[in-house]
Amino acid sequence: LKSFNSADQIQPYDFGEAFATREAIWGIHSIKDLMLEVNDVKNQFQQIQNKINEIENNTDTMRESFNSNLRVLQSNIERIGGSSSSNMSELVSRISTLESRINNLGSSSSSSSGGGVSVDEYNEKN
Repeated sequence: LKSFNSADQIQPYDFGEAFATREAIWGIHSIKDLMLEVNDVKNQFQQIQNKINEIENNTDTMRESFNSNLRVLQSNIERIGGSSSSNMSELVSRISTLESRINNLGSSSSSSSGGGVSVDEYNEKN
């Protein structure tokens, strides 16, 4: 008997074709299960992306509503108070500042979500 002195001496045992076939089928089932999991994750990602888009749309709508209300308020103040008083110009200035802050808030929220990858971009890559 030769003594064992390296891993190269290990020879695999052949369990037969039935075992090899069963191993291949297990591998196929594993791949199928992984594909289903990937598809589930993809669907969840799509749902999250849809919610993000819905939130962005609601934020834009709310911002537009605020701006519209501010313009109506400014118009009413100008109509009632006249545009010559110093108090009037201060109110108009404050309303304009508020309007620009609301616009900046909306643009910063949409740019903060822009760092991700859209579902279409993800699908194209994969």
